[in-house]
Amino acid sequence: MVNNELLVESAKRSMRTGHFEFIRPDGQRMHSDTQFRIDKMFEERDLWAAVTVERILECSSAGVIAQVPLTDYRDRICWGEAASLELRKQGIELPVTQFSELNIGGAWGFPIEKYREGAEVTIISDVNTYGSTLRTLGLYLKMRHNLNIAQAIAMV
Repeated sequence: MVNNELLVESAKRSMRTGHFEFIRPDGQRMHSDTQFRIDKMFEERDLWAAVTVERILECSSAGVIAQVPLTDYRDRICWGEAASLELRKQGIELPVTQFSELNIGGAWGFPIEKYREGAEVTIISDVNTYGSTLRTLGLYLKMRHNLNIAQAIAMV
């Protein structure tokens, strides 16, 4: 079990303060005084992967599909690989795919076409402010690949 104090400290180290603007899925402009730096989270990927795998194992699924980060770090960050390594470390064999419905960044791991039709998968994303990232990925996987979502997990 992951030490929650370590996770809180890691989250604090991954945050930066300032003035940040982002746009909600409905087009409304929003402002925040904090922002998560995914590159900083990834520096402590073993911790984040461990807590994510704890959540993955709470629900039965045919595999895990990790969203490619929608950031400038997408070519250097592979949460799918981090989750896969943690699963293997725990002796658990479960297909893991890093994927983007937007065709950005590289795909990694188990080929998405090899999941059986109608399989229930777990989807994960690093930051999911309004739920749109996981919702969009889930809809895409259902419509394009006929995969069902067993659970959706956001790290932040």
